[in-house]
Amino acid sequence: MKKLIKYISIVIVFFISITSIDLPIQAAGASVSVSAGQVYVGDSVTFTVSATGAGYVNISGAVNTSVWLENNSQSFTVSASSPGSLSVSISGVLADFTTEQDVPVSGSAVVQVISRPQEQPVQPQTPSQPTPDQTPAQEETTEQESTSEEQKKEEKNNEEKEKQENSSVNLRLASLSVSQGTLSPEFSSDHYTYDVTVDNSVESIEIDASAQENEIEIQGLGKKTLEVGTSTFEIITSSPQTQETSTYTISVHRKEKGQIIKNKEGKKFEVINDEIPALDGFEQTTISIDGKEVNALVSNTKNITLIYCFNEDQEKNFYIYNAEKERIESIYIPVTLFSKNYAVIDLEEELNTGFKEAEIEIDSQVLPGYEFESKDFRNYALLYLMDENGDTNFYQFERSENTLQKYSLAAPITIKRYESLLKRQSMDHKIMIGMLVVDILLVIGLIVLLVLYKRSMS
Repeated sequence: MKKLIKYISIVIVFFISITSIDLPIQAAGASVSVSAGQVYVGDSVTFTVSATGAGYVNISGAVNTSVWLENNSQSFTVSASSPGSLSVSISGVLADFTTEQDVPVSGSAVVQVISRPQEQPVQPQTPSQPTPDQTPAQEETTEQESTSEEQKKEEKNNEEKEKQENSSVNLRLASLSVSQGTLSPEFSSDHYTYDVTVDNSVESIEIDASAQENEIEIQGLGKKTLEVGTSTFEIITSSPQTQETSTYTISVHRKEKGQIIKNKEGKKFEVINDEIPALDGFEQTTISIDGKEVNALVSNTKNITLIYCFNEDQEKNFYIYNAEKERIESIYIPVTLFSKNYAVIDLEEELNTGFKEAEIEIDSQVLPGYEFESKDFRNYALLYLMDENGDTNFYQFERSENTLQKYSLAAPITIKRYESLLKRQSMDHKIMIGMLVVDILLVIGLIVLLVLYKRSMS
């Protein structure tokens, strides 16, 4: 019996020593990151200090403090007050949980602060403004034609108003609307001539109206076919009792079909040549595509040219135009995120596995981007953006802290490898708990055996 207790005690001590071996833990280290590489004067930027291990980290520069970190991170928001740069440096000594040694750490992060560019007013081009290739005589003719049209409309209005004033019945309309485009000017019962402009893709339009008096009849309503150019339609109100009439006129201007340009995938885009919205940082210009003048926007800082087009779904957007290859390179969606101006553009190459396309909501804006397929990264999203200098990069958006910072796809491990490490870490944690329970039971067992041993000796 004594020998049996002795052997069992030796086995228990052996198992306790085996289960007391430490599992691997990540080595000590510290880093500092910044939410943006460049900001405007007056904007805010966030520095984040992270540490693996435990100890005090000294922070200097734009932030001056000392914080205790233990396998966690802390963020500091700084306001950029003047042009130049903001930097944060860290130093300190952290205890490594694996080796139980003190490890010196250091690091720094810098953000450039620039003055906000002044917005330059853009002079809109009115229909009467001459094109660059018009001669002075042509300019004068265009102005005269425009003036003549306006005079005719004014005379028509005055004529119909006078007719209504002398009429014994009310022939006025209570409402007038079109299914496409917008009446110009806005409807008024005492205004009798209107203009409507629609895109080339609009082949027909429906006109609807109602009279102020129930007994008044209305002619000229319903569906109307549109020709390219100007189509004029008359809406006539009449009284069955007096046979008097009044006429409202709508001139619908259907735009000519724009030039068709393809991208590298062969998708077709129709150039919108008569309306170019203004963009900050861009100047209006004209470029030649297939021998035809096209309105465009150009940015010298980004070294890109934009044209305004319909896509195959008849959606309007800006697109980056490559003059050398005579094709569209990418969509260009200007956005402002965290007080900085960016543009969403297309990827040059497809992403590696581990990502999926998604719509990302940031500051009430829904933008095309990418999400990780792994649920462990549900709080993260990627956007491919161009900054104000024309540089392109992936940006990582973190939903819980609402932060945006540059992201490199050249990660040290793949998503699958990272998921494997997460599973292993979870398994190691369970094993440690199991070993701890086993150790406690073995210690209790050893104590019982020692007690039994002493009793057997007495």
